[in-house]
Amino acid sequence: MLNKITIIGVGLIGGSLAKAIKATKLANLVCGYGRDQSRLEKAKKGNIIDELSTDMAEAIKGADIVVIATPVGFEVSVPDLFEDKKVIITPLENNAPESTKIIHDMWSAVGADVDFMSPESHDELLGMTSHLPHMLAFSLVNYLVSQNPTASIYAGGGFKDFSRIASGDAVMWRDICLQNKDQITDHINGYQATLSELKDAINSDNSQKLELLFRTAKNTRDSWVG
Repeated sequence: MLNKITIIGVGLIGGSLAKAIKATKLANLVCGYGRDQSRLEKAKKGNIIDELSTDMAEAIKGADIVVIATPVGFEVSVPDLFEDKKVIITPLENNAPESTKIIHDMWSAVGADVDFMSPESHDELLGMTSHLPHMLAFSLVNYLVSQNPTASIYAGGGFKDFSRIASGDAVMWRDICLQNKDQITDHINGYQATLSELKDAINSDNSQKLELLFRTAKNTRDSWVG
């Protein structure tokens, strides 16, 4: 058992991890760091963390693991958030193997399915599977508003499902774009090519091509959730 784990940012991710650590008795003590004393006190009162601090040096003192999990919003945290979820560890050449093992064991203990890859591979993969969909959702909502500000009144379930992730934190996604801009712009370019292919099929009344595009996407999506 670890003695102390410090979580910087007791929000959805940090709060859920804190709950999972306490539920699995992975550490003797979970310390939460943040800027808002009252919110940290609320998290402690709710038994999400054991200790709190608004002083970084004090919070990380004696910690076996320090987890950076910002931005915050802990009210929606749950202890099983990481059950059967993918967690990617991206060790560097100068990371000690024993340190990497500690991090691996922590995530495994809270139920995560842990993979290892290089930071570059991580950025490429997440740029495609996470960052690009968010860019599409943000753009779609902005396009809708620019065309007809009242159109959302008539938006169906499909639009609401697709646009849900546009509710993501604007500052966080601004920073993600700036930090992973090469991968994101490459995938935007690739996606624009698929839109052009779809547009050409529609304009040319190519029903066979349209059905193939839609059927391929449907079969792929169904295989993911089946």
